[in-house]
Amino acid sequence: MEDVCEEARAHDRVRAEDVEKFVEVSETLTGFSRYDLRGTGMAELYLDTVRRQIGASNYDALVALLAKAPATSPDWQKHPALLEAARAIAYLWYTGAWPRMAPAAHAELRRQMANEEFVVSSSAYTEGLVWRTFHGHPAGAKPPGYGTWSMKPPPVPGIDEILDELEPDFAGRSAVFTTPVSAADIAPSMLPGLASDRYVAPSAQPRATTHPGVASRPGTAARSQTAHPGADQPRGAQPGADQPRTEQSGAERAGVERAGVERPGVAQSTGDQPRAEQSGGDEAWGGQGVVGESGGDEAAGEEKA
Repeated sequence: MEDVCEEARAHDRVRAEDVEKFVEVSETLTGFSRYDLRGTGMAELYLDTVRRQIGASNYDALVALLAKAPATSPDWQKHPALLEAARAIAYLWYTGAWPRMAPAAHAELRRQMANEEFVVSSSAYTEGLVWRTFHGHPAGAKPPGYGTWSMKPPPVPGIDEILDELEPDFAGRSAVFTTPVSAADIAPSMLPGLASDRYVAPSAQPRATTHPGVASRPGTAARSQTAHPGADQPRGAQPGADQPRTEQSGAERAGVERAGVERPGVAQSTGDQPRAEQSGGDEAWGGQGVVGESGGDEAAGEEKA
């Protein structure tokens, strides 16, 4: 029994060390202090999410790469997939959702799960760091209290206060954080939150539906621009369906006949003739093997006579 308890305590110590290391890495990526990150209560869940999404080996490599930050900026050009993973961790802390990663980075990480954005948990939305950046609160949760709308927001902390929270023992912090520099000269690892050179949100990354070399093959663009005959017509429409029909209906043909317009091979009849005598057309066509309603009978009677 004591062995089991000792093993459980050892596991808890290792787990606590892993969470503490993850909080240190997240402090560098987000710009928030460990106190704020711990206060969300999401550190353990986020750690499990990161390891599941990028893999344990890739996570260990990222931790080793960020071990010397912010004093030394990592060489991200040699590790583009780890840079994407670092951005995803910052995105996770700020929004509570794991983002859709760049297709190339996701392929390099060799993960089997789908590359889709998803919310980690219902609590992750309310604990997102994005609300703290402007002293707000998520809609429908964490109300600030009655009448707080009339109060002024707390002042933004000074640079010295921020430095004390982030790196109280960092000797060169004044030279690093207070020297005026342009935003383009600041290394991504020195900036809080997402990197400033990322203009496309992770959720807006295009889907890797086709191979990158397909678009560059000869003739691919020409084939894609060639319109298929009848492609612009609605499904089920016949060619020429939009043209007016020139055939006459039965009523129109009857009207033409009553007006005296002769049809080829059909004798015209008058209203005062008996119906039996209005079969000239049938008699004319009877010679070609077509027997009319009454013309055929009359022809047969003449032969008998």
